[in-house]
Amino acid sequence: MTLVCSADAPSLVFDIAFLTLITTGEAELARDYLQQLYQRLRIGGVLIVAVDNPQDRWVLEQLRKFEKGVKIRNRPEATVYWIEKSAELKKKKTTLANWRTKDCDELVKMVTRPGVFSHRRLDNGARQLLDAVDVYPEAKMIDIGCGCGSVALGLAMRDKSAVVHAVDANARAIDC
Repeated sequence: MTLVCSADAPSLVFDIAFLTLITTGEAELARDYLQQLYQRLRIGGVLIVAVDNPQDRWVLEQLRKFEKGVKIRNRPEATVYWIEKSAELKKKKTTLANWRTKDCDELVKMVTRPGVFSHRRLDNGARQLLDAVDVYPEAKMIDIGCGCGSVALGLAMRDKSAVVHAVDANARAIDC
């Protein structure tokens, strides 16, 4: 048995891939996972997706972008879909976002991914933290729940002797 825990599906070829989605989840993250799993299937491989919405249409629309023949099993609490891969994707959509923000007249360059807090933009809470904190020489700081790391990076750039630890439970956040 091999067990792998990472921010993305391993770069292997799979026979079957499973994904469980929730209706309150992030759409861009769901699209990213669907594309990753479909790409990593062998031709003839099967992608099975469950969503906690018996009236779902959104996941169905996403899967039809890969294959027209989507099989559906409706349950009282959920919908289960499966598709068989017939061809490689012609075009892969990127979900990485390169963006910039300013902090203390310095340009902070960010690369973020779906599923990470502050994807594509600096959120208001992060801006308020950056505006509220003064960094002194050799300061030791920790940002728990750092998301994309915008606060930790902004603070670290203010004084090169400062030490900033950025911690997040999300593997994708660590990957940013």
